[in-house]
Amino acid sequence: MARYIFILGTNWRLSLAEINNVINKPPYEGRIADYSASAAIVEFENDNIKDENFARLIYRLGGTQKIGKYLDFIDLRTLQSAFPEEVTSDQSIQIRHRKQISRTLKDMAYLIYGKIEPLKYFFANSIYGITFQKPYYKTLIQHFLPFVNKEWTKILKGKGAKNALYYRYPEDRIRKGTLNPIFPHHFFAYKLYEDERKEILYVMTEEGLYIGYTVNVTNANEIKKIDENRPYKDAKSSIAPKFVKIMIEFLNLNKPYASNRILDPFCGSGTILMFAHSQGIQTYGLDIESSRINGTKKNLKWISKILENPRKTPANQYQVGNITNLSQQFEGIKFDGIISEPFLLPFYRELPRYNDVVPIMEKTVIPSYTALFTEGFKVLKPNRRIVVTAPSVETLDGGRYRMDLEGIARQHGFDSVPIYGERYIAEKSDLDLQLYADNNSLYDDKSEVIRREFHVFEKVVK
Repeated sequence: MARYIFILGTNWRLSLAEINNVINKPPYEGRIADYSASAAIVEFENDNIKDENFARLIYRLGGTQKIGKYLDFIDLRTLQSAFPEEVTSDQSIQIRHRKQISRTLKDMAYLIYGKIEPLKYFFANSIYGITFQKPYYKTLIQHFLPFVNKEWTKILKGKGAKNALYYRYPEDRIRKGTLNPIFPHHFFAYKLYEDERKEILYVMTEEGLYIGYTVNVTNANEIKKIDENRPYKDAKSSIAPKFVKIMIEFLNLNKPYASNRILDPFCGSGTILMFAHSQGIQTYGLDIESSRINGTKKNLKWISKILENPRKTPANQYQVGNITNLSQQFEGIKFDGIISEPFLLPFYRELPRYNDVVPIMEKTVIPSYTALFTEGFKVLKPNRRIVVTAPSVETLDGGRYRMDLEGIARQHGFDSVPIYGERYIAEKSDLDLQLYADNNSLYDDKSEVIRREFHVFEKVVK
């Protein structure tokens, strides 16, 4: 099996769920063989999968920062003997294991750079701990990082490189042990895609240290540019583009994407529709406010112009209307997916009282979500999905208020889809890293008050 390293985003549980969903179907069938809160080690069934295949994949993924090719592994005992957390008096064990690691690095030089020529070489060492909060991560930053910087310089020069330079992290961060690895945009800024310039990845899990090099990264700056430069913005209905991509991925749309119609019935400023449109999907939107629909149309027209293959979007695809009349608004149209992040609550700057939240939830929020499933059932194709977020609100005096979205969906013909699916994911002894196969929702903090729950539902055909 071909192994690759996936560097995860901040919400690593959701990132893992997205990867697990992708590798459940062609052409990327595989399994997550190991993981931490920073990265996943993915084994693909196709041994002949190429590095270039991941350019298209990482464009789709919202929760993956980088994809690297796996090269070798250092077991946990060897790593911790070479770089102990506590200083030991017997240096011989440390020296012996460091020499073993040096040989491992030397053996992979050709796999990273090919034949070393008398040229200038550059490398950036990026270290990912089990989490960035674990004490041993500080040991890796303060002792392992200087070691690999020195070793790679010696290896490259010893094999004939004219010079070998490395990315220098801020010294104060190294001393504190609070270093972040280089960001995806550095991959382009330092041209780490060139033959003589590479980012080398070191990913620690409970099993040991996986080593590889980066083959592709998400173009975060391009995504940010689209989000910031669009003509219409609505701060209240804003949603992170990376989160949008994860939501789209969970629709499990059939290929080609252009044959699919998706609907956002609370489309706001059209962020979800913009990024779906950029992937070639036919998009439809509904919102109760005409200003938002007009803004959505402007955004879709704008994104169409900057795409390499612009597509026309008929104006009647985006309509002003109420969720309760959804099936009438789009009469005769069947959708391949419904996707939305409804913004139905006030923007709380501080914890509200429980008795202030209940009336809003019962009179506005719950009826709107109920209509989403009743109307959604009418317009959605059989066995297709609704991917939606739902709010749960922390209150000042009554704990957290959350609605029973699974129950509402079940009453109206939808089954809840486990976020991690049925594919096997390696088990972890660390309680902070454990995943549960029957999880039907994941949390993502939108603010200190409102936490959004991520849900996937499928239309049941009896």
